[in-house]
Amino acid sequence: MRTVEIGPEALGRGSLILVTPEHPLTSEPKPEELVLAAAGNSEIQMNQTAAALFGHLLRRVQSGNRILAASGYRTFEEQKRIWEETLEKDGLEFTKKYVAKPGHSEHQTGLAVDLAENQGEIDPVCPAFPRSGICQKFRRLAPLFGYIERYLPGKETVTGIGAEPWHFRYVGFPHSVLITEKNMVLEEYMEYLREKTRNGHPLVFPNGRQQIEIFYIEPEQDGYAHAKLPENAPYLVSGTNTGGLVVSLWRNSHDQ
Repeated sequence: MRTVEIGPEALGRGSLILVTPEHPLTSEPKPEELVLAAAGNSEIQMNQTAAALFGHLLRRVQSGNRILAASGYRTFEEQKRIWEETLEKDGLEFTKKYVAKPGHSEHQTGLAVDLAENQGEIDPVCPAFPRSGICQKFRRLAPLFGYIERYLPGKETVTGIGAEPWHFRYVGFPHSVLITEKNMVLEEYMEYLREKTRNGHPLVFPNGRQQIEIFYIEPEQDGYAHAKLPENAPYLVSGTNTGGLVVSLWRNSHDQ
């Protein structure tokens, strides 16, 4: 076994960070971390990994030009403009339901994308992405590529955001599959990991000849976290933006 030290800079970065009305974004992606979200839409950017998996997913569903990316990464200034324009046009209640305040938007992470069915004019705030046809095929396959429908109907009191069938968030595999199978939103998944897992007692996801072990750790008083991991086993660490970290560890199923 080895002990891995994780610095405090990791707390606000990673595919599982929670950005909500209560948890503002603590750092925005660097320009070199962003790429075009999809061919043919030169204005929309995303996190590199999220964009690559988004492209694979579009090809898997054979979307052609039937699904469009309506919005991806936004700067603080862009989010502020959208908030103010929607507030002036539709009022406070509608704006709070469908538009995050600047500094509290998932779009500022580069990990979120709003989608629209290519059927004429697209509503910039609430694009049409129905639960049928090619859009539902995308929704069904999305977890296999690390994506979740972020704001589910019936979960408004948990997320603080109205149901948005067009808004998808990259959280990474297998978290996307687990969240979908458990009918959770990201807030509930983070709480589940915090309460049910720890280093040495992970959530185990079978993955062919391998298994992925997932667990939550808290930093110590100095801001650093320490995890005991098997030698040579690949792993990823994501901050949660709520004070803890999630470790995902890949190992052969027979290596216990």
